[in-house]
Amino acid sequence: AFEIQDNLGSMYSDETRLRQSLLNLISNACKFTENGTITVTVNKLKTVQGESIAFEVQDTGIGMNEEQLGKVFEEFKQANDDTTSKFGGTGLGLSITKVLVEMMGGELTAESELGTGSLFRIILPQRISQPSDDLSLAVEDDQALLEASDDPIILIVDDDPYFHDIVKRKLSDEKFRLISALGGSEGLEKAKNYKPHAILLDILMPGKDGWKVLQELRDDEDLKNIPVIVASTLDDDNSTQSLGAKAFLKKPVEKEQLLATIEGIFKKETKGKRALVIDDQEEARDLASRMLESIGFNIQIAKNGEEGLEKITEGYDLVILDLSMPVMDGFEFLANLENIKLDIPPEIIVNSAMQLDEVMVTKLMSQTSGIVDKTKIDARNDLKEMIEKLIS
Repeated sequence: AFEIQDNLGSMYSDETRLRQSLLNLISNACKFTENGTITVTVNKLKTVQGESIAFEVQDTGIGMNEEQLGKVFEEFKQANDDTTSKFGGTGLGLSITKVLVEMMGGELTAESELGTGSLFRIILPQRISQPSDDLSLAVEDDQALLEASDDPIILIVDDDPYFHDIVKRKLSDEKFRLISALGGSEGLEKAKNYKPHAILLDILMPGKDGWKVLQELRDDEDLKNIPVIVASTLDDDNSTQSLGAKAFLKKPVEKEQLLATIEGIFKKETKGKRALVIDDQEEARDLASRMLESIGFNIQIAKNGEEGLEKITEGYDLVILDLSMPVMDGFEFLANLENIKLDIPPEIIVNSAMQLDEVMVTKLMSQTSGIVDKTKIDARNDLKEMIEKLIS
């Protein structure tokens, strides 16, 4: 059900992030509500920031107790093992939603009672304002900050100005000199000029991305020993490739895209090949099966990762894998698959609607001094302690 206040007026905000946040909350409510109702409410209200809009998603699902509610925004957390086995998922959606909302200058809160349902509330300024700090700092502005004290210099390299604002607000009470760079090239220039004690680096940036920045830092004799902390909400195919998947396709995948990917892997020699489709959604299994059969594959299906592992020893050329499934999800399937000694391991294509985050931790740990993901950037002490440990 929808309850929308009349005369809300217009809103100036980040449409993409707001849409993703609402979809995440509604999807979460649907997952934990059986034979109940989900109500989306939108109202205008006044806050200390001025005119704001409140978006509420309320369900009549299983709800949470006080301990579970306190951990609801933590990554990879769900209520308990019984909940995971019944409803599945890896617990990324709410942590990502929280950081998206904060990047828009808002807040996300939750209320719940075990057995009666949950209420998630997003409060956003009706008109998003620019971050409080002027991030287009002139060299003399940087210099004034650098000369103001002998505190450690932390260089923040990120193309999103709102992330800089979040970090500076979270660390406002700490003894750090925080310098901003809005891209990789500017970040490298400031790293050379100011020799920071640590660098907080985003990976996905236009132009010179975080991977190139990391490489250039490591190739520079004067900069290679500066500790780098990766802060990113990664969402690219490298995330699953690091776990052994050949490609990552976002649901709903287009037929041409899937077939082109598969034919590229098998060099168009697909007739008579065997494929295992692992997905808890019947419609998704049927769709993938029909697509594969159209180019000559013989198909078997599994409804979750556990079923997939039981069948995998039968021998397959290809696995189409969903990530978010009950009993055993795609991440666990990939991890367990490494322990099964197959004569000829199958090619794996991940086909999922999940927004990936820090699945690349193991890959990044070999190249950086630490990782703090943006979904946890509100945990001020974690970031502070990591920086202090690295620069001590």
